[in-house]
Amino acid sequence: MENKTKIELTCTMGTLFICLRAKALDSQSKNYVLHDTHADKILQSIEYDFSNIAASASFDGDMPNVWRAKHIDDWIKEFIRTNPNAVVLNLGCREQNA
Repeated sequence: MENKTKIELTCTMGTLFICLRAKALDSQSKNYVLHDTHADKILQSIEYDFSNIAASASFDGDMPNVWRAKHIDDWIKEFIRTNPNAVVLNLGCREQNA
């Protein structure tokens, strides 16, 4: 992508990108867990120096974020399956169209 958006955040605010980066790296793997292609598209559209975030130094370090997201997804799906009238409120997230 040619026109990347340059993102400059404090180190603390930059930690918000740890999960994004983890999901993007996972989607690029042949043995993906989530296959979040939207995270990969977002990551490809920004210019950000991840070296400021120690926890994002390696893909292995990012995997707990991916597995945590997978477990939460699975728990919510199971809850909805067993409680079909449940209301799930997803705060701070954008609705994803299938």
